[in-house]
Amino acid sequence: KIELDLDIYSLKLKGQYLVDKTNVYGKFETSDGTILYKIVDADINSFQNYGNTIYGKDKKNVYDIRHGKIEKIDLKSFKPILINQKDGSSAFGKDKNNYFFWNNIITDSIEFKKQKKIN
Repeated sequence: KIELDLDIYSLKLKGQYLVDKTNVYGKFETSDGTILYKIVDADINSFQNYGNTIYGKDKKNVYDIRHGKIEKIDLKSFKPILINQKDGSSAFGKDKNNYFFWNNIITDSIEFKKQKKIN
């Protein structure tokens, strides 16, 4: 049972997000099935996905598909770090101040750089 105001006639897939004429939705798989929820803060008119990564953005915020809006992130400098070059998927990102895994800041960025060979 889905209790969302989902407009199936305008629904489109944008990377790992679903977007209809009024809302952006996060969609992800768990061991119990698919979770689908409305990202309340997302601006439908400016929303863009970052390819096939878990990240999306609008004119004010960056989002991940499980947690919604990410706090303490620099919108202008944020970009995903593509770990899987074949399908373009990733749960890692960086901005001018931090590295991220989902919505969490990775505090050991020096070791992270060594392991992932990131510039």
